[in-house]
Amino acid sequence: MEPLKQLYDFRELALPEPLFQLTWDGSEVEAALAAVPARFLTIEEAAGPVQAGDFAVFDLPETEAEEAKRVQINVGKRFCDPAFEDALVGLPLGAQVAMPRRDAGRTGTLVQLKRRVYPPLTDRLISRMGLAGVETIADYREHIKGKLLARDKRKKAEAIYTMTVNQVVERSQFGDLSAEVDRQLERMEAQNRQLAQEHDMSYEELTAQMIPPQYDTQEKKDAFLRAQAQKRAKEHLAACRFAEQEGKVFTSEDFEAEKRKYLEMGMTRDKVEQFLPSFELFLETAPFAFFKDAVLAHFDKNFKVVEKA
Repeated sequence: MEPLKQLYDFRELALPEPLFQLTWDGSEVEAALAAVPARFLTIEEAAGPVQAGDFAVFDLPETEAEEAKRVQINVGKRFCDPAFEDALVGLPLGAQVAMPRRDAGRTGTLVQLKRRVYPPLTDRLISRMGLAGVETIADYREHIKGKLLARDKRKKAEAIYTMTVNQVVERSQFGDLSAEVDRQLERMEAQNRQLAQEHDMSYEELTAQMIPPQYDTQEKKDAFLRAQAQKRAKEHLAACRFAEQEGKVFTSEDFEAEKRKYLEMGMTRDKVEQFLPSFELFLETAPFAFFKDAVLAHFDKNFKVVEKA
């Protein structure tokens, strides 16, 4: 009996409107703007007195037990002694203070102050960032807003795809899946054994982490894994049937193009070969990518930007 009798057409789905509403948080935009001056800060000599955030430099004299040395304290950052750092605020250059216990209580002389200087946020500062098409504060606001909207769209696109796949599987008609489920179980075990080896774990240790604790007997664990394999089998059959209906044939050229894509993303050649070791494995995964691209392309027109409440 054919494992997939009839594939449901996802283009007939009516998904919830809120899934397509893209929003952004204005406070994130302003926070990004406020962070720009920190990219161009300079460290400059200061005449004093000491302020929180300054680098206070002390000369410590030589003693019978200790050599003379110079100590730098980042005031207010709590890298030294908090009470000592607080006591430094307001001191002028040349002030003498009893150093913390770690410096054997020597008297140090404040000989230098260095201060972080943040440039004002201006259009000119924004232009120095070198972002294409971004020359003003207003441009940068739109740039950040665009990034936030793109992030929201990626998040919602994943939810849309997941919902679509679930609906397609639920509304399609399947026949005898036993052979497909057995094949998916074999693939899952092979993948998990490889993953366990990569993480220096036993296969049993890995599956114990992957299977929820309520499946506390071997019979329940086997049932859980078989349910997962059945879900995968249905999704794989649906993706393959859709590609077939669209006339898509996956070729060795597609395989090489997929490997180049990962190389261009920064993955090493060895990692790519590990991730896609064979054309046969590519044929297993490629229909999912083809189906996902088709789903997201179909629903893309439904997205709209709305003001965040």
